[in-house]
Amino acid sequence: MLTGAGDHTGGWYRWVVLGLGAGAQLVVGAYVQGLASVGPVLRDELGLSLSGVGVLLGCPTVGIVLCLIAWGRVCDRYGEENVIGFGLAGTAVFLAFAAAATSVAVVAATLVVAGATAAGVMVASGSAILAWFPPGQRGLAMGLRASGLPAGAAVAAATLPRVAQWGGLPAVFALLAVACLLTGTVVALGVRSPGAATTGGPRGAGRGVLTDRRLLRLALVSGLLVLPQVGITSLLLVCLVDHRGVSMAPAAAVLTCAQALGAASRLAVGLWSDTVGSRLRPLRYIAAGTVPLAALVGAVVEAPIPILVGALLLFCVTAVSWNGLAFGAAGEMSAPDRAATAMGLQNTAIFGGGALAPPFVAMVADTVNWPAAFLVLAVPAALAAILLTPLTRRPIRTPEAHPQSPARLITFGADPVTTGRAAA
Repeated sequence: MLTGAGDHTGGWYRWVVLGLGAGAQLVVGAYVQGLASVGPVLRDELGLSLSGVGVLLGCPTVGIVLCLIAWGRVCDRYGEENVIGFGLAGTAVFLAFAAAATSVAVVAATLVVAGATAAGVMVASGSAILAWFPPGQRGLAMGLRASGLPAGAAVAAATLPRVAQWGGLPAVFALLAVACLLTGTVVALGVRSPGAATTGGPRGAGRGVLTDRRLLRLALVSGLLVLPQVGITSLLLVCLVDHRGVSMAPAAAVLTCAQALGAASRLAVGLWSDTVGSRLRPLRYIAAGTVPLAALVGAVVEAPIPILVGALLLFCVTAVSWNGLAFGAAGEMSAPDRAATAMGLQNTAIFGGGALAPPFVAMVADTVNWPAAFLVLAVPAALAAILLTPLTRRPIRTPEAHPQSPARLITFGADPVTTGRAAA
């Protein structure tokens, strides 16, 4: 069994943790975001309307939003490997129930609970990477981890429709259940928590996170920035096909390209944050840059298709790129025994805002017009840039240090940052 407890400040083991954490994210992404690729199968086999399919696809997100902060507290207390292993095992069990279910209500309930268990993976995978990586490499590491969800959705889009053609919905849910179970077993055996390894007992209880104004501000920023991110990615296809008359195949290719470029941009901005020694300053620049790009797309909605596609791709790349920065900043801004809870708070804001974005943008497009639907996405980005300004001007310090990770002064944020999860 891999432990690595004696070398969590460097060495090869941290890359094992990164690989396993990203793999866990990929499997969760295949479930949470990948079910959309079998939307027509859900409609036909369960006898749903289009609205019913939308509700069913939102069930995993409901479970995630309800349980992220609670999972963060559990992770802070008992360690990342336990949460990831248990979370994926629980997701596998309830997806197996979904495979055997015949009632729409039962399927919906099992998808909600499977999302609730998957939420632990999202928190713990980030917490593990934060614990094992030194500050100068965390941006790239968090960017790689953040790419797991869109990568999982892409893998699901390539495989699940074919599985559904062969065995229907039961085969889809069964395949996802097996993937979760196998991945959870490997992660539980391969990931070790520095806190648990060195202290031999519970680490912390997540106290104080919900009263930390800096973390609450960062969560609000994340909830705002996810509006243009999800707004553009969820309605890009509809705009091209329904509004501009582009056929489905090329429009889908544009969306695939946008998602791939967005995943790559998360890696790039993570490396950028490592280079400049700040998570929050690049985050503020991205928020500010999203504003004119939203206005650009709104201005060229009726332009020739190549111009519109170019503007949409630029907007997508920018709007999707910020997630890893905010997630890593939440962990670094918190005390070391509260990092997972802080990440849970930040992700709760992301998933909550993400659930609101598609119906909001669609409503504006229906009641006003498509240019207005894109222009309105500039507003939350501008508010996020304003809210980030105070965070980039003040020092961010955490009072406690991990037993095997002495606090040291690093430069993440516009001012020096002390973090107990820093590594040499």
